[in-house]
Amino acid sequence: MKLRTFVVAVMLLCGIVLQGQGRFRGWTMVPLPHLPGATFSEAFGVNDRGDAVGWSGTTSYTAHAVLWRDGAAIDLGTLGGPMSRALGINNHGQIVGEAEVAPGDSHAFLWDDGVMQDLAAAGPFNAARAINDRGDVVGHYQLVHPLLWRDGVLTELAGMISAFDVNDRLEIAGSLVVDDGTGAFHPAIWRDGAIIDLGLAEGDFLGVAKAINRRGVVVGNRDGHAFRWENGTTIALPALIPGLFAFAEDVDDSGLLVAGSSMSDQNAARGAPHAVVWLSGRPIDLGTLPGDTISTAWAVSDKGRFVAGASIEAATLINRAVLWTSR
Repeated sequence: MKLRTFVVAVMLLCGIVLQGQGRFRGWTMVPLPHLPGATFSEAFGVNDRGDAVGWSGTTSYTAHAVLWRDGAAIDLGTLGGPMSRALGINNHGQIVGEAEVAPGDSHAFLWDDGVMQDLAAAGPFNAARAINDRGDVVGHYQLVHPLLWRDGVLTELAGMISAFDVNDRLEIAGSLVVDDGTGAFHPAIWRDGAIIDLGLAEGDFLGVAKAINRRGVVVGNRDGHAFRWENGTTIALPALIPGLFAFAEDVDDSGLLVAGSSMSDQNAARGAPHAVVWLSGRPIDLGTLPGDTISTAWAVSDKGRFVAGASIEAATLINRAVLWTSR
C-alpha cells in the first residue's frame, strides 16, 4: 500500500471512531415492568421512538406479547391460545411475532393499531421475526422454511435455511446450508431471489447473519464469534474477554453500533454473558440490574439510541426486560 493511501485510510478510520464516540457517551439501563401478575419478561425489539416489544408471563407457556410504551406494559393478547411473543417492531409501531391459536400450534402475527392479524391466513407461517418500515415481514415455517410476507402474499426463500431480518431494500439476513456434504451453515443474504454467501472463517462450521441495516451492513455469528460484514469485507468483533464467545444480534443504520452479548467471566458458570454494544468495533459492557449476573441485548434502534434486552438472575434464570438509553 502506498504511504498516501495508508495515511488516508488511517484518517478515515479515526474519523469513524471519533464519530461514534461523539454520538454515544454511555447508556442508562431502565427495567421495564412485567404484565400484571407476571414474574418474568424479556424485550426482543425496539424502534427509534423507544417502544420496546417482547413478552411477559409466569411461564413461557402462558406469556403474552407485550408493547412497552411510555413506561407502561401493554398486553397484545393472543390468537386464541395461551401464548404469544413479540419479536420485532418498526418505526410505524407495527409489531410482529408468534401467537398460539391452540396449545402447541403457533401462527405468525402482525399487530397494528390494536389489531392482531393472523399472517398464516396466507399459508403455513409459524413465526414472524422482523418487519421493515415498508411493512414487509420475514420469519419461518417449521423453523427450516424461511418466508417473506409482503402485501398478503407468502414467498418461500428458496436456498435459505433461516431468515432473521429484512431492510427497506428487501435484503434479508439469515443462513444457508452449503451443498458440499458437510452440512455447514453459512451466513447469507437473500436479495431479489439471489443468495449471497458471506462465508465462514477457516475452521468454522456454523454461521448465521442476524441483522441487516439500510446500508446493507450485516452482523451475525460464526461458531460463537461475532462478526460485521460490509461490501464483501468481514471483520471479527472482539469479545469482552479474548477467546471467549460473543454474539452479535443487531446493528443500527449508521453501522457504527452493534448490539449483542459476550462472556464476561471465564470462571463463572456459562461464562456469565453480559449485554454489550460494539461501538466502532470496540465492545462496551452494558452490565446488569443490581443483584443480577447475566444480561443480553437483542435489538438496537435504527438511530442507535435504544438497546432492548433482559437482565437475568443467574441462580433462578428469571428474566427482567430492560431498555438501555444512550446518554
